Amino acid sequence: MNSKYFYLFTGILSVAIGLLASYDSQSLLIFVCFLIYILAIVSFLDEAKFKLVVPYFLLIILFQETIINLMKYVVGDLGNVVSYFDELFILIMLPVIIIKCIIKGEKLRGAKTIIVLITLFLLGFFSGFYNNVSFVKMLEGSLLILKGLLFYIVFVNINYSKDDVIRFFKFSKIAVMIVVIFTVIDLIAPTTLRTVLNARTGLEYRFNSIHTVKSIFVLPAIFAWFTVFVGIYNLVKYKINGENKYLVYCAILFACSLLSFRFKTIIALLFVLILFYFVYSFKKALYSFLPTIIIIGVVSFLFGDIFLNFVDFTFNRYLNAGYMDTARTALYYVSILIANNNFPLGAGFGEFGGYIAVRDYSNLYYQYNLHSIYGLYPEDPKYAMDTYWPNILGETGYLGAILLISTYLALIIGSINKAKKVEDKNIKVLLLFSGLALTQTLVESMGSPTFNSSPQNVFLFATLGLTYSMYLKYNQKNDKTF
Repeated sequence: MNSKYFYLFTGILSVAIGLLASYDSQSLLIFVCFLIYILAIVSFLDEAKFKLVVPYFLLIILFQETIINLMKYVVGDLGNVVSYFDELFILIMLPVIIIKCIIKGEKLRGAKTIIVLITLFLLGFFSGFYNNVSFVKMLEGSLLILKGLLFYIVFVNINYSKDDVIRFFKFSKIAVMIVVIFTVIDLIAPTTLRTVLNARTGLEYRFNSIHTVKSIFVLPAIFAWFTVFVGIYNLVKYKINGENKYLVYCAILFACSLLSFRFKTIIALLFVLILFYFVYSFKKALYSFLPTIIIIGVVSFLFGDIFLNFVDFTFNRYLNAGYMDTARTALYYVSILIANNNFPLGAGFGEFGGYIAVRDYSNLYYQYNLHSIYGLYPEDPKYAMDTYWPNILGETGYLGAILLISTYLALIIGSINKAKKVEDKNIKVLLLFSGLALTQTLVESMGSPTFNSSPQNVFLFATLGLTYSMYLKYNQKNDKTF
């Protein structure tokens, strides 16, 4: 900017701030926040600055809840502002992408995903208007459901180089080291760790003697998801590059994930391994299964009784329970009833299964007698957001659920097929990793809100976006992809 105009702009801005400060402090705060917002958008038009910030942003998102708990030592509830970083990121980057396309003439990528987003948005809003849901409530609910795909749109429209990816993964190594170190601490001194991190000090036990590990995270489920997520990357890296160190890393991370004692994580891990092995033909799959069979045999011999008891406990708790006996089964059952009663739409954004529905405690919970089920009580709805698909089915109906699961499956199949065809090893690793990571999250979503929860949705869709951005740059021609 020309120095003359810079001084003029600075002078006008100083006068405006001075006038607002003397008139109304709240107006001043709004003005300053808006100014910072505009400056952030202008700064991120430069992709180099955006890519410089991304690793730090992802680290904050990964340990978001832990950071909030630690900040409460110093600033109290003001630390909760960190919980809005992912939404703020979207609100900054979407205008950046639009400006780049309009002013710089860059082609907008992810057209099919944008169509899916618009369709889901319309389905949720049509449902909401029909059921007299307030506009603000629908807008809040839609952002939570669509946030993951919005992250994909942002990251797929940024150009990445090999050096960018290497830099991102260097930061990932730091995160993994932190998680593994705190895993060891959690095993040795779990109560002390929870006290220091200002987390819930109560320990969750399995079989009355073994506590569930959550490392530096606030929940064992996030710890389990992250260790499997990074473990999959190392497994793919081993498969493509053939370096044994990645297999060792993979084994350590998968072993860590089992310490969470999350049944859905174990199922997701087994599903991913089976899919991974069969991607490269049945003959290779049988050969690859040999070390896995040996490991399973040794573990079964040493800990077989514990695992069988764990499986039996899970089946009795969920699969053998009546429709309205547990929060999770009740949410699934009622979401089907809502979808049937509002066919082919749902109840509208913010009405069932998500944070907004719980915050305002939707009338649907009373209408379908969910308010009397443990974990769904109005005063303590701690399991009300413990699922994903009831949220989608209840709010957008059968059309929304079918559209979304079709999108996820298309991304999985597309990623794996492209990984088998592409020659560049770095892109091959990213494509196969993205497809398997999405498979992991899809399987886990049957029993948890992984697609709606941070950091899971941020890391997954950022990875997918980065991967397809690099693939499209490599492929150059107009490839039909999301």
